[in-house]
Amino acid sequence: MVWVHLTRQEIALPNLDYWVVNKTKQCIRYELAHSIKPKEWQKWAKSRLNVPENAPACWQEYFDTGRGDYRAAHIEAGRLMGVILISQTNNLPERNWLNSLFDRKNLDISIRKSLLTGLPSAGETDQGNIVCTCFNVGAKTIKSAISKQQLRTVKEITTCLKAGGNCGSCIPEIESILIAELR
Repeated sequence: MVWVHLTRQEIALPNLDYWVVNKTKQCIRYELAHSIKPKEWQKWAKSRLNVPENAPACWQEYFDTGRGDYRAAHIEAGRLMGVILISQTNNLPERNWLNSLFDRKNLDISIRKSLLTGLPSAGETDQGNIVCTCFNVGAKTIKSAISKQQLRTVKEITTCLKAGGNCGSCIPEIESILIAELR
């Protein structure tokens, strides 16, 4: 059983077969694997997401017993507080898209539904791995701009997307993407 757990606050990890923790600007992401399944999924998920009993929070969940997929999200005052996504087949959403949901001040109904499907809703884009952290620009966004805007230099990419226009540490990666896309 593989699961991704994203939350605003650190959690105590149970005894697991495998785990990795990644702290991002938006949240803390746990990538976990374990062979034991919870007996009471909802109770287990709420305890993992630190949802207090009788909390005035929005709770949503999805459970496909046939596939072994479980998804749950804890939302307070329209903001995503935590999400757990579990799969027997590693059928899990793109992590950068999930991270980006923690930046939003209010999740509308389409985004709340997309958390349960595990796919960005119509009109939402998966920007790919973040290349420029200063301006939160992903690799897929850069590739798309190169293609659609016919960009040919890093300077043009910076002008168009701001990527590389602050600290500059991402410029080598932008150059690599540009070279690969222009081939």
